[in-house]
Amino acid sequence: MSSLRLLIALSFFCSFLAAINSQNCDREQQASEIRNFLRIGDFEGAKEWLEDHSNCTFDSTSFDQWLLDFEISRNRRKGRSALAAAERAASLTDESALLDNKIEVCLALAEAYSMRRQVAAGRQQLQQAQVLLTERASSSLLEGRISYIEGILLRHDPTQAEAGRAAFRAAIQQLTQSKGEEIFILGLMLRTLGNSARNAGDFPLSAGYYQQELALYQANYPANHNEIAFAYYHLGAVYYEMQDYQVALDHFLLSFHIWKEYPTADNRYWRYLCEAIGDMYWELADRTNALYYYDLAAEVTSLASLDSSSNLTLQADTLLTNGQTQEALFFYQQALDFRMANYGAQHPLTASCRAYVAKAKAANHDTLAALADYQSVIQSSTVDFDSSDPHDNPPADAAVINLNTLLEAMSGKGSLLLELALEQDDQTTLEAAANCLQRSIDFLELLRRKPLSDPAKLFWNQRSTQLIEAAIRADIELYELYTDEAYLERAFLTNEKGNSFLLLSAMRTEAAIAFAGVPRSITDDEHELRNAILTYEQKVLAEENRCQSAREKQLDLWREKLSSLRLEYEQLLFQIEQDYPSYFALKFAPAPHLLSDWQSVLGQEQMALISYFQGEEQLYLFLLTEATIQLIEVDDLSSFPQDIQLYMSLISEPETLIRNSRSSYRSFSQIGFRLYEQLLAKALAACPNDIDRLIIIPSAELASLPFSLLLQTAVAEEVADFRKLPYLLINYAISYASSATVWLEANRTIKSRTGSSYRGFAANTDYDTTLQLSALQYAEEEIIQGQSIFGGQTFVGPTATERVFRQSNADILHLATHTLIDDELPLQSSLLLAPDDTHDGRLQAFELYELSLNNQLAILSACATATGEWVQSEGQVGLERAFQYAGTAALLTTFWAVDDQASAVLVQYFLEELQAGQPKDQALRQAKLRYLQIADPATAIPYLWGAYRLSGDPRPFQPKSWWSSKWWIAFLLLPVGLFLGWRKFYSLRATNNSAAASH
Repeated sequence: MSSLRLLIALSFFCSFLAAINSQNCDREQQASEIRNFLRIGDFEGAKEWLEDHSNCTFDSTSFDQWLLDFEISRNRRKGRSALAAAERAASLTDESALLDNKIEVCLALAEAYSMRRQVAAGRQQLQQAQVLLTERASSSLLEGRISYIEGILLRHDPTQAEAGRAAFRAAIQQLTQSKGEEIFILGLMLRTLGNSARNAGDFPLSAGYYQQELALYQANYPANHNEIAFAYYHLGAVYYEMQDYQVALDHFLLSFHIWKEYPTADNRYWRYLCEAIGDMYWELADRTNALYYYDLAAEVTSLASLDSSSNLTLQADTLLTNGQTQEALFFYQQALDFRMANYGAQHPLTASCRAYVAKAKAANHDTLAALADYQSVIQSSTVDFDSSDPHDNPPADAAVINLNTLLEAMSGKGSLLLELALEQDDQTTLEAAANCLQRSIDFLELLRRKPLSDPAKLFWNQRSTQLIEAAIRADIELYELYTDEAYLERAFLTNEKGNSFLLLSAMRTEAAIAFAGVPRSITDDEHELRNAILTYEQKVLAEENRCQSAREKQLDLWREKLSSLRLEYEQLLFQIEQDYPSYFALKFAPAPHLLSDWQSVLGQEQMALISYFQGEEQLYLFLLTEATIQLIEVDDLSSFPQDIQLYMSLISEPETLIRNSRSSYRSFSQIGFRLYEQLLAKALAACPNDIDRLIIIPSAELASLPFSLLLQTAVAEEVADFRKLPYLLINYAISYASSATVWLEANRTIKSRTGSSYRGFAANTDYDTTLQLSALQYAEEEIIQGQSIFGGQTFVGPTATERVFRQSNADILHLATHTLIDDELPLQSSLLLAPDDTHDGRLQAFELYELSLNNQLAILSACATATGEWVQSEGQVGLERAFQYAGTAALLTTFWAVDDQASAVLVQYFLEELQAGQPKDQALRQAKLRYLQIADPATAIPYLWGAYRLSGDPRPFQPKSWWSSKWWIAFLLLPVGLFLGWRKFYSLRATNNSAAASH
């Protein structure tokens, strides 16, 4: 009996405990606990908590349990477990289930199937979820999840990879708007987009995605979270790709400090990281630290199944850079053997590794073996190309699976063939080299015309110099062999490919809109987004370069905004390419020009075009006239950079000339004549006698050289008199352009505004005493003279505001003001106007990109407005280029700091010549000659009058025709009024005569 009582008591006690326990098991509360684990990225903790409390919180038939189990497994990247959990949740859902539960199950199944690459099943579940969504109000959270799953499904199809990335970008925007807890999904998509951009060669865009991923984790996860370490690691890797070793090292070290707390013996990323840090210290010449981190990496025993080839190639890269070719080849070959065994010969990773091996063999002078390896890479990088002939190249329509590797292999092969042809004097090999190099340039064009970010296009442009130089050299050799001008034409067009690509895209926008019929709202959105991106890029750069410590919170916000804008712009660009392919092609991939296009314009104007290409080993110039094309090789470059530097210091620093006039005059004369002989003498000797106008397309150091001041004959050492020197401008009018294509397209149409012909601005700087700039005593006089010649309007002092300029609608814009030139950040150079209630008066170069000036001429009568950072293949970046982006056809700018009084005189002469109908380049030439005629020996030094240059469209100013102005109505109505008045007069006279007769 006592035993029975005890059993009953125990039964009641257990029931009591179960009742208490059930009261404590609140499903919503327990689900919230799991959500807290997920929110901070503790996926293992969420799994353990779910297992420990499953009996309390859920039972085996709980729908919620399996959905949470799916999410935890998904976040732990356990695809098999995630699918099992999603299928269990689906088995517990019937027709009577809530609509939201049905949708959740469909989405979970679709995602789980997509993770397992079961595309058809995933697509079916996604479509079912979309059907169910029609029965309820949608939300940005659900739309984001659908876009995310759509992106995964699309990315499983190689032909739909870009559409998959577009779906990811849409999902990021939608999930960001929802302010939900989908941190894992957001981070995964950002990392995937970063990896894709990095693989496509868009390293700046890749870094932007990785930074956005890092910011997401930092805002939600603990500071030592593994995903934060991975984000730092990927950022370090992409900065290493961009050869920014110090920034790469900084990010690698941040990752190191997190991972060092829990490395494991088989953690390959720990080994990769230590080796990468060692590589960065090696590149930065810190051998002690490099050795320390290499030793740390060696302590980790890598499993045979893990891919160590990436680090082997990194080590080989370093050795090859330092000239240790044999040692580099050893590491490259090890990496190649690993990838051949694990991935196969056709895998992109194997192909890229074989390209490294070929490069090392070439550096080790094993030319034939290197050629064979390059050919193997080309075969494996093109789907429908299987030739083993080392002289053969893939057809134009070959399907490319690895564009970056193919470009490296073809350019490497072409350069080796050229080297071999020159050594053996073999014309067959020479033709093969030229063909291969041209195919390489074609592939480079494909890469540049992909939807890469602007910084990425600049990056690849700068890497194209060696390839273009080799291609030009091959065509020159073929021309000398066959005397066929077709080879020179191809060399000239090769030089033009990619030149000022970004500027040309901006210039072509209006024509593309008109022809392709794309809605203006779309292009306005594109324009606004590009400008917003540029604005925030400059804000970030300025903040990072502050003399004091950068304001980190503000900097983080700007970086976050910049990443968001880049994401939005990339999505918009993809949509434009899909919906308006004609516009996209016209803007980014127009039909190439023919040589005859330039020659027809040159013949009409009696001009010659001289285009320079400065490679790593040689300087060439192309002379193009109406009838011929010639190529001239500059032979001796030994004193070339020093001559330009000394020449510019003599011109732009008047104190030197005045203090030591005799010696400086002699140096100026000697260097001026020597540069003329090097750069122009042969070309001008080949020009027809009737040519008196030159278009100069400079390269590198030549962009800062005032060609009009070069001397055409040697000068005897007599009395120093700058008025009597044989300047080039005596016989030639000279204008500049950043590329021959930019010049040609600027000459196609005359731009005309509907407003006044002229607007002049002369601002003072009294509003900001911190600038400590001298007063411009003659600036007001300068623009008043302009108004007296062309009419229009002038704005002086406080009325010359930035707002008024931004709203200007005139064919000629004339600014006589101060500049603030930023040599390190040229897009932050500024023209000083008067402030207003919304603008600070500092009109920065990057702010001009948002304007639509579309005018014929801008006169920047201020200091050093023609200067800027030289960017390979894009020209000088600064104020002049910014005005070109805004639609200005021609600019009058300055090479150096100019004198206020002399500028007023020179610009007045220029405007008078322009108003008389002279072409702009001739007007500038005549203005300088007129100045020299009135100058005395003291005011004739080139510093005072030689700074101005003309760039862009050199044709005469085209004032508005009378029929294009509002006065044409008056001209039409005048004869009508006279006729009606005459009729009325005679009618009244007849009436009066009749009345008189009746009397």
